[in-house]
Amino acid sequence: MFTGKGYFIASLPDAIEDVTALADLASLAGLGHLILKVAEGADELDNEANILTSKAISVLNEAGIVPIGWAPIYGQKVDLTSQANRVAAAVKHYGVKALVLRAMDLPGQRWGARPAAQFMKALQTALESEGVQDTLLALNSYGDMVNNSDFPYAEFMAVCHVALPEVDWALKSTNNPIQALQDAYNAYFSRFPNKDFVPSANITRQHLMVAGKDFTWEPRTGHINMFLNQADAMDYMGVSFWNWESAREMRNLWDAVARFPFDLVIPSLSESQGMGGGGTPAAMISDINVDDDGQATVYVGSEGYQQGVYENDTEGLTIFTRNGLTFAWTPRQDKTSTAYAQWLPKVTTTGEYVLEAYIPGVNATTRKARYHIHGVVGQDSTMVIELNQLSYSDVWARVGIFELDGGHPYSGMVSLNNLTVGEDTANAKVAFGPFRWRKLVRQAGIPEGYADGFDSPVGTEEERRSDQMWPGAWMDANPFLNLYELGYHTGTDHNLNSPRFDSDKGAPAYSIADGVVTYSGRAFNRDGSPSGFGTLVVIKHDPYLTDTGETIVAYSRYAHMKDLVPQKGERVKRGDRVGTIWNVGTGAHHLHFDISLSGILETHPGHWPGTRKKEVEKHYVDPAAFIRANRPRVR
Repeated sequence: MFTGKGYFIASLPDAIEDVTALADLASLAGLGHLILKVAEGADELDNEANILTSKAISVLNEAGIVPIGWAPIYGQKVDLTSQANRVAAAVKHYGVKALVLRAMDLPGQRWGARPAAQFMKALQTALESEGVQDTLLALNSYGDMVNNSDFPYAEFMAVCHVALPEVDWALKSTNNPIQALQDAYNAYFSRFPNKDFVPSANITRQHLMVAGKDFTWEPRTGHINMFLNQADAMDYMGVSFWNWESAREMRNLWDAVARFPFDLVIPSLSESQGMGGGGTPAAMISDINVDDDGQATVYVGSEGYQQGVYENDTEGLTIFTRNGLTFAWTPRQDKTSTAYAQWLPKVTTTGEYVLEAYIPGVNATTRKARYHIHGVVGQDSTMVIELNQLSYSDVWARVGIFELDGGHPYSGMVSLNNLTVGEDTANAKVAFGPFRWRKLVRQAGIPEGYADGFDSPVGTEEERRSDQMWPGAWMDANPFLNLYELGYHTGTDHNLNSPRFDSDKGAPAYSIADGVVTYSGRAFNRDGSPSGFGTLVVIKHDPYLTDTGETIVAYSRYAHMKDLVPQKGERVKRGDRVGTIWNVGTGAHHLHFDISLSGILETHPGHWPGTRKKEVEKHYVDPAAFIRANRPRVR
């Protein structure tokens, strides 16, 4: 919903007269969503705003730009239930699929924990009464979490799916959008790690008091670029700005946002294997024999699919259709499962298979769906895999790769019920949709789309093929977890002093495996200051299947280099040059190199735990030991 760039529109009648021009301007600016006001506390919009909003939502949908509703809500002086009822009615009236709650936490309108909990409960009831209980809810709050600790974030976020905080660097002493964004993310992630995060930058003029004097602040284009660059580097699904009117008034800001290529590739139904054009399945008849062409798909209601209840007096699955596909859903249960579904293919050949579930964009809100896989080699009972359905929307989600026993009577059968364990999503639903099996295609024993192993980042081609770690005369001057003046070392420092001292100066550094570059450029600390890493490259490597059958995704980081070769988003192969070893950000020439299995380097390319040893151990592994244990099978 909140993908790409977007704007809040404070007042549609003040923003634009022709809603057709609204869609045209949004398209030219490369926007993915617009957030339109749909209610005012307990009051509906006036007639002019109502007409314009309805027209705007229609033309935005036609243009492929997602319309999202927003409403100010008040903790005092306005009846909570009346506000909840009005907001829910507006969602139904305008047909928006997502709603931003803009909590007005101003003097005389403060929110407390009890009113917040009461309002959210009333809103859930009202949304259900209107038949729009699947609306995606987001919280937009004033101020930052650190300096606004009395605000009832927990009560709102217990129900909201998305955190959409207002990021306001005018209120920061450093006037630094990077620091403001990182502070906001860290504060929310520390308390709500399972919620999506979409920052909203305040780009309005503000009248501040500085050193006892009135001061008018307004953002610069440099601020916009810093904010967007950092948001892009931290891989957020989208960003928003408050607001459209200010950006159109200060055209330099509008142009800066429009020029920035904050583009995400969102898989569509037509891009998913097993689907025909336009998101319609090529055939709604289940092809359940995997052995024919190496893959099979079982659809809801077709051959190979069964569903039912465990007790005759319990509620069954509710059938619905979406984009030409049939699905089912049922409320989750926390003690005993009451309903189930099964998908049974014909697997008669023992081998490795990719198992994938198609997750619809609605009625799939559980984070704890438990898929039971039957007939896995070496398993006496079913193998249970937990999947966060809320993370997917109208796409295939990989459940896992399993070696299935072709001689097992139920080989490859998948069962799913509505029992979820440790669920923290309010009113979660479990969705049941198409399921498919694909036999792995291996080259030299490597699954298709997987990394074939890892090499050293330094050394000649012949040296990198050897088992020596590190190769040739290369040495590690600062081993993993070594405690020195900057803290515990996260990786290795590669030096070469043969045939002469400082021979590593100007030597190439190489990608250790196939993958995609997630960062390339100057590194920054979490506070926005330049990092001692100087310039660096981070690569997210393709999944790797270990000898024990575990699938891992590794990130590698190469720092202090110059002449960086790959750019963000480019694919690299094992052995591709990534840069030149230098001393950018440091004194002595060397390559700082580390490996993370946690994904921290994708969100924080300049991450440095310092003296926090446990954090180093949490996010990083010994590079020499890791590479030594996971060498390419073919060298």
